[in-house]
Amino acid sequence: MTYGQAKVIPGEFNGDLSLLPLAPTTLGNPKTHRPRLPGPPPTKSQSPLAAPSAPQAIAGPSAPMPSPIRNFAGLSFNDTCGGIQCGGGWPPDPNGDVGPNHYIEAVNTAVAIYNKTGTLLTSFEENQLWSGVGTTPCNGNSQGDPIVIYDWLSDRFVLTWFAFASGSGPFYQCIAAAKSSDPVSGGWWLYAVHMDPGTPGSPPVGDINDYGKFGLWHDCLYMAANEFTPAGAYNGIAFASFSRADLYSGAPLTYSLGYLSPASNAFTLVPSNNQGSGTNAAQPGTPNYFVSESSTAYAFEVRKFTAGTNCGAGGTLSAATNVSQTTYTFQQGAIVPQPNTAKKLDMIDDRIMQKVQYRKIGGGESLWVTHPVGSVSGTTAMQWAQINVTGGTIVTTPVQQQIYAPDATLYRFMGSLAVDGQGNMALGYTTSNGSLPNFPSIAYSGRLETDPLNTLPQTEVQLIGGAGSQTNTCGGGPCDRWG
Repeated sequence: MTYGQAKVIPGEFNGDLSLLPLAPTTLGNPKTHRPRLPGPPPTKSQSPLAAPSAPQAIAGPSAPMPSPIRNFAGLSFNDTCGGIQCGGGWPPDPNGDVGPNHYIEAVNTAVAIYNKTGTLLTSFEENQLWSGVGTTPCNGNSQGDPIVIYDWLSDRFVLTWFAFASGSGPFYQCIAAAKSSDPVSGGWWLYAVHMDPGTPGSPPVGDINDYGKFGLWHDCLYMAANEFTPAGAYNGIAFASFSRADLYSGAPLTYSLGYLSPASNAFTLVPSNNQGSGTNAAQPGTPNYFVSESSTAYAFEVRKFTAGTNCGAGGTLSAATNVSQTTYTFQQGAIVPQPNTAKKLDMIDDRIMQKVQYRKIGGGESLWVTHPVGSVSGTTAMQWAQINVTGGTIVTTPVQQQIYAPDATLYRFMGSLAVDGQGNMALGYTTSNGSLPNFPSIAYSGRLETDPLNTLPQTEVQLIGGAGSQTNTCGGGPCDRWG
C-alpha cells in the first residue's frame, strides 16, 4: 500500500539553459567518492548449475550488428559545465535517453543536452538548474545518481537525482519535468520530494533513497529505491508514484510513498518504462510492473503496481510472481580484470541496473530486462529476457531468454537494452579482460524480431574501444566502481 504525502509546490526554471549563470547561488559540500552500499546477502546457490547459452546456429551466416549511425563523445569528468567541473565524485553513473530531436546525458553531477547530430546545445551542473529554488537540499546539495527519461506520450523529458546535505538526512529526490518538447529553452518545473518522512507506511527517517530507478507510464512516474540506514545497513525498499498530469502542468504534485521491509526480497526493484505511443503504448488501466532479481532463487520477481487516484494514496503493490530464468554461476563484486594492472572492476553483482523496457506490439505486451551474471568459464555475461505480461497476466516462463557469452575470454557487464516498435532488440554492455588490447570498452549485439528465439544472431560490434585501464584511487583505495 502507498500512503499519500503532502503535495509539493513546484519551483520553476524559465529561460534558456544555455544561458545559466556561471555558478549556482547555493553550493553545498564538494562531491567525493561514495562507496557502493551492499545489499542483503544472496542465498541462491553459488555453484555452477548450467552452462550459459551462446548464440545458436541458424540457417545461413550470422551478420554483425550495423555500425552506429551517429557516435559522439559525451561529458568527460574534467569538462566544464556552465563554468563548473562536470564530474562530481566517483563513479560517474552515466545515464541518458533520446527523443525525436534531442539526446540528454546525465552523470554525477551534471547534465548535457545534444541535438541528434551530436552538437552540444548546453550543459550544466545539477545545482545550477535548482539555483535559488526553495530551501531543500535540491538547492545546493544535489548528489547525483541521475536518471533521464523521455516520455513517449507527452514528448517531454524528465530529469531526476537525489539530494542531501549530510549523511543523516533529510533525503530528497529532485524531479525536473520539461514544460514543453524543447528541453533547452522551454522551461522546467522543479519538484523537491522528501523521501524519508517516517510517516506510517513510508520510509523511515534517516534512510537514504539509494540507486533510484524510474519508469514513465500512462498515469504516473513510478519510482523504487534501495533504503539504507545512516550506518550503511540495508533497510528495505521505497516505492512511489508521482502524477504525470501534475508534473507537466506545474500543479502541486500529488504523490504517494510505500515501503517494503528488508525481508521482502525486493532489492533493486525497477519499474517498467513505456516505450511506445498511441495504440502501441501502455494503455489506461494497465498496471505498472516492477521487476527485481531474486536473491533466493534463479528468477525474475515481477510485481504489479496499481496506482491510487491521480497517483496518490491507495496504490497497491502485489506480491511477486517468479518468472523462471536459466541458472548461472553467481558472482559479485570487483572481479573484472583489466590489462596492465592488478586492479579490478565491480561487476555490480547480478542486480538489474537499467530501465525495464515495456513494449506493446500487436496484441502482445512484453517486459525486456537484462542483468550481469557469472559464466561457467569464470567470466561475466549478460542475461536478457522477454517476459510476457499480455492482458495483465505475468507468464512465469519467458517468451525468450539467453545468457549471452559468445566466447570464454571477455567479461561482459553493466548492460542495458532497447527494443524498437517492430520487436528488434539491441543489447549494449561493457567488455574487459586482463589481456591487451581488451581495455574496458563498450560493445553491442542484437537480434531481429524474425531471428530464432533465445539468440542474438546480430553479432557483437565494438562501439568504443577503451584506450587504458582504470587505475586511479578514490575513497582511500582502488576505484573499482565502473559506469
